[in-house]
Amino acid sequence: MKTSNKLLLSGFILLFLTFVSFLLYGKKFITKGEIDHIQGNGIKGELILKENFDSDTLYITDSRDYYLDPTVNSIKVVGEENVIPIFEARNYRGLNIKRNDYSGLSTSMEIKFIIGVKDKNNLTIIVKDDAYVKSTDQLNIETLNLEASDRSEVIIDNIGKTINVRAKYKTFLDITGDYETANILGLGEFTFDAVDVSFDTLNLDLESRSYIKVKDAKVVKGVLQDNAKLRSVDSLVLDQVKFYDNANHKIIEWD
Repeated sequence: MKTSNKLLLSGFILLFLTFVSFLLYGKKFITKGEIDHIQGNGIKGELILKENFDSDTLYITDSRDYYLDPTVNSIKVVGEENVIPIFEARNYRGLNIKRNDYSGLSTSMEIKFIIGVKDKNNLTIIVKDDAYVKSTDQLNIETLNLEASDRSEVIIDNIGKTINVRAKYKTFLDITGDYETANILGLGEFTFDAVDVSFDTLNLDLESRSYIKVKDAKVVKGVLQDNAKLRSVDSLVLDQVKFYDNANHKIIEWD
């Protein structure tokens, strides 16, 4: 009987010590989580992440604001001075701007990135996850490739020979400038405002309620289907465009 009681007591003590160890272990992580939180100090600063943007591919994969600057080659982040060091520019199949610290983050100032695209003749920009991308001035990129998705917004003024667009999932694209050739693939409620663009040849492949407004194109070719919409002015010739599955074209007027 005494041996049995000793065994029960030993088992209880072991169970109690295990429970206490578990609580202490969990508290360690709670405390760590409280410590690993960055609070912006309200002082504006800027930091050069990369002196020279030497890649022809740019990945933009979060919901912050990115500005394309045709006057410089550097990559810069602007924000609170104690926050901006958590960002870095990495080259992996192109330029990626990533956080090097995934602590909690609270800021009172906007964090934005200035990306230098001076002297770029060929550039591919891959945008997703609700990112906002805008050119600060007119670009001169000969071949511009845009892949946009996930509610991203891209506003670019560029004069070039070719623009290739692949867009989906409620992305908004506003392009101004001049192009010899444009190849536009859009689906998933993609919206393309091309009112202020001049195209020599515009090739369209639109579906899934995609929407495009066009004003000036000498030749338009392609297919629209699944409720895709094309809006244009009277002078646009559409005899090489096919419409299927409730896709449609309407003429609208604007100044």
